[in-house]
Amino acid sequence: MLAGAPAPVLADDGTLHASYDPSWNQGPGTFGGLLAAALGSAASQRFPDMPVRALSMHLCAATPPGPITIELEQQREGSRTRFLSGRILADGQPTVLATLTLGRPRAEDVVLESPAPPVLPEPTSIGDIFELLGGAMPGVPVFTKHFDFRFAEGMPFTGQRQAVSRGWIRPRTPTPRSPELILALLDTWPLAILSTFPRPRPASSVVIHMQLFPPWPAGPPDAFYAVDMVSDTGRDGYADQRTSLFDAQGCLLGRATQLVAVIR
Repeated sequence: MLAGAPAPVLADDGTLHASYDPSWNQGPGTFGGLLAAALGSAASQRFPDMPVRALSMHLCAATPPGPITIELEQQREGSRTRFLSGRILADGQPTVLATLTLGRPRAEDVVLESPAPPVLPEPTSIGDIFELLGGAMPGVPVFTKHFDFRFAEGMPFTGQRQAVSRGWIRPRTPTPRSPELILALLDTWPLAILSTFPRPRPASSVVIHMQLFPPWPAGPPDAFYAVDMVSDTGRDGYADQRTSLFDAQGCLLGRATQLVAVIR
């Protein structure tokens, strides 16, 4: 998990429980990347024999800070694949509906070249956005203070013609590479469509689907990760988004697709 955000604890009845403080909020609720990481951690604890390969979340309502319960139910199991349904509940009400696919390794002779990572300046040459702005970023979600953002392109609310955003990111507290960290980082970078707005305007993820591509090479706990994000279709107040996450050596770690709602 992430520093300061404990992993869910497995109870005797098979449910898992965690509690997150308001420092992880995005608006009125806990940010989606942390909820994805909690679901991934829950699946790994319940079914440690198979790594998480894919996770889909329907974000039904804000998950308020405080205690949550995670329920997982196995729907089907094959020789190498397991399918789960899951829910996150707060105050007894579901806020996230999820499906997860777990899978053991398969044929080792099937290898495809991953796409090239974005060409970015070195993170040290860009600078931490919070330091560059002196920590003054009105309207920025609270949880972002846990991360070091280095924007190469597509700062939110800069009126770009295309919804493209790229740069480097890492947790401010060094964190070992893990499936939970990758899941969290896939939903940490600001939505690409925000870069097309000339002024602040709210938007939110409605559905997010994440895919992980282990095994990964080892990396230091303070490593930066490259984000490549694009949104090219938007109608009726909704937009698509595709996110790819690479390590600093160009290895693709995971992908995410989202349906984004522009609030007003």
